Amino acid sequence: MSGVIWYWTNGSKKIFTRKIDIVDKAMSEGYYVVPMMVASHIFKPGDSE
Repeated sequence: MSGVIWYWTNGSKKIFTRKIDIVDKAMSEGYYVVPMMVASHIFKPGDSE
């Protein structure tokens, strides 16, 4: 299972989020937002390992 995490820098801080509305706001404020594919480490009942 994988997902997308978006991140951008604000000064010396990296900001990470999965929420698209926050990504849209950051992009409208002029930040360069980068997507990153990550594997999920959360297993739900019924998921195969």
